[in-house]
Amino acid sequence: MENMKYARITSENIRTLLKRSHVSIRRLSELLDISPSTLTDSLKSKKGVPIDQLMKIAEYFDTNISALCDPNLFADRNGDRVDVSIFATKYSKLCDESKNLVRLIIEYELQRSDNKI
Repeated sequence: MENMKYARITSENIRTLLKRSHVSIRRLSELLDISPSTLTDSLKSKKGVPIDQLMKIAEYFDTNISALCDPNLFADRNGDRVDVSIFATKYSKLCDESKNLVRLIIEYELQRSDNKI
């Protein structure tokens, strides 16, 4: 029973990472050197994603397996917290021009959300 719980949590976290990073299952499956249908089946399985694939997924998203199994990875008391370390690491790898673009987008979104309140 406990394995099913972690399999579900891990699958949800991986799907959320894929969505937020705009990475397709096809792209991730290429990195894992498996077929997209195999990855999709693993994400749906009660057994979950095999440990060797979890290690590669964690490495790709610059995190660790325990974070992928964390039921609170994407939610806090308000349900809004994101593990920013994943995104901070990716942000640090951007060139200056791309960082400026990200800053502009964040500022715009913050202004937009302030205007809605």
